[in-house]
Amino acid sequence: MRTFVYIPWIEAHGDVLLRDVFGQDPELSLIPLRLTPKGDSASRRALFHFALRHPRTYARLFERQLLQLDQPVHGMVLTLDWAAPMRIAVEVAQSHGMPVILLPHEGAFMDERRFYRDPFSGINCSIADRFLAWGNLQKDIMVKRGFPPEKISIVSSPKLQKAANYTPRLSRDAYCHRLGLNKDQKIVMFCAQTLDNVTDTKQARLRQADAVFDLYNACRRADCQLLVRLPPVQHESILQRQLKKMISTDLPVFVRPGSGDEAIDPHEATWHADCVTSISSTMLLEKGLMNGPSFAFSYLTENSPFVERGQLPVVKNKDEVYPLLCKLLAEGHRSFPKQGWRQLERDFSNGDFTATNAISDIAQIFRSYEDVFVPIDKEPNTNGGFVFANSARRLHSAIFKTLIAIHIPYRNRLAQILFPKLP
Repeated sequence: MRTFVYIPWIEAHGDVLLRDVFGQDPELSLIPLRLTPKGDSASRRALFHFALRHPRTYARLFERQLLQLDQPVHGMVLTLDWAAPMRIAVEVAQSHGMPVILLPHEGAFMDERRFYRDPFSGINCSIADRFLAWGNLQKDIMVKRGFPPEKISIVSSPKLQKAANYTPRLSRDAYCHRLGLNKDQKIVMFCAQTLDNVTDTKQARLRQADAVFDLYNACRRADCQLLVRLPPVQHESILQRQLKKMISTDLPVFVRPGSGDEAIDPHEATWHADCVTSISSTMLLEKGLMNGPSFAFSYLTENSPFVERGQLPVVKNKDEVYPLLCKLLAEGHRSFPKQGWRQLERDFSNGDFTATNAISDIAQIFRSYEDVFVPIDKEPNTNGGFVFANSARRLHSAIFKTLIAIHIPYRNRLAQILFPKLP
């Protein structure tokens, strides 16, 4: 058995990815280190700013969490390490000889300079001991930024592999019934995004609302249903507020990820959509992996790499939406041309979307770790094992989460008193 720790972050992104990998291999185990009282965006922001403003205190607190684990582990796995809480956690883990493996949950953004970058500190390169890249595009970006190429393994993307091999769990009738849709009408799905990775986020969100409004009018004209899938993190209501100013009746169906309904699962929703569109969501590529049509709204000055390099059809204004939508719905198959698709296979996989088993390959890498990190807060018992200070660990965890959740004056000093530097 190989056991790794991780820090839960965004449920619909990295957390799901790690569960997909570790949940399918009985030889792998995953232990969450929960650093916030809740898993919501407000708690994440509080933790982020606490670590950013008080890095030494956060490092001390995290060190205690790590050293009071109640079992030995083989390493730490993360899906990002540019954010302050993760970055410091990596440094603490490495200072105790614990290997850190990074499996990114996201592809390259529209602007390559903003991919894997902390807007506050400017950090744009991983410091993990091993980087498991989707494909050559991620590898090339990281190498340019100074990451050692010998520490990078191209494993493809479990998320994209899942799309390529996806089997729906619901029938068309059941899916439409769950969401209040008409099974006899075409379903067009728009995948909304937070767009916080572009030059002007506020303007980009306004243009995204314009795109949905133009698509709404095209769907009415084509007698199609519009399903708007909201992003799984903050800003869920921004798009709706803007659209309600433009659309007075017959609002599109909005769905919010994370409700627990399997109909909201991104792959299930992508499968049942007759056409998928967005500004730059990876769900455009996932629909192509399911051999279905997709197109992008080129309403911003930037396009994503898989839109440009994959040569996906785009619309640049409202007059182009209706004719392209009708054309793709009539064709009913993948919209990427063959040349563009081959380029995407080089960029986002190990060369072939269908010939790889990303989850199995990644699991094999984790199984190769043999050295064990043993927490130091323990006492030998009569059986030769260890008795861990569980009560102390629970108390420390509660205090840690309280420091993160609320503002405490002089909390740096308080943390030093509660948790003095370990020998």
